[in-house]
Amino acid sequence: MVTGLAGIVLLLVLFATMQLYLAVQEAVRYWVADQYVPPVNGAFYLVVIAGGVYLVMRLLRKGS
Repeated sequence: MVTGLAGIVLLLVLFATMQLYLAVQEAVRYWVADQYVPPVNGAFYLVVIAGGVYLVMRLLRKGS
């Protein structure tokens, strides 16, 4: 039962994360001048990738 509940919570967290990601993209398009949207998006993507790599590395180190 706990495994099923953890799976449901994980799906909800993934959904909320995607919604946050899309909301940030919309905010960038709204608040940043058109000529600066691509560099700001690129910086945001790099931060997301770096955060993801950090979390994966942390989980892998914790598991070993």
